[in-house]
Amino acid sequence: RFAQGALKICVVWQNQFYPQIAAALATALPCVSTQPGTSTRAFAMGELCTQIVNPFASGAHVLVSTLGLTLLFLTGPPVWWVLVTTSRIPERDRLEMLGFLMAGYRQDACWWESIVLTRKMLVAVLATAVPASYAPARFSQVMLATIFASLLLHKEC
Repeated sequence: RFAQGALKICVVWQNQFYPQIAAALATALPCVSTQPGTSTRAFAMGELCTQIVNPFASGAHVLVSTLGLTLLFLTGPPVWWVLVTTSRIPERDRLEMLGFLMAGYRQDACWWESIVLTRKMLVAVLATAVPASYAPARFSQVMLATIFASLLLHKEC
């Protein structure tokens, strides 16, 4: 019973909150992309980011943001994948708990929701790193590329 409750909490938490937490962490990153090949300082749009930002030398907020994003991307989708594909919970109970997420997938493709979670998180982070208010064309390009890649993956799987 504990495993079932933990699985349900984990899945709901990840699907509802991980994309928003990822976007919030991305707001602390020091550079935003406004044009292909260039990026500017997030809070000083006149200054170009000419070097790769070292999170260990840029201040605590950048370090926390970088480590937090890394942790989210390493724990969110992979944990979902493992929970769904290797869970010892009987199939009937698992479908009862997770049917709202897995009902549309074939039995052998229930792991696909981890890819959907990755896409949601990526879209949230990219929407923060490529602000639509400063660079609407660049924002559209990045979002279209992300969705197109997701659709290609979906077609293959």
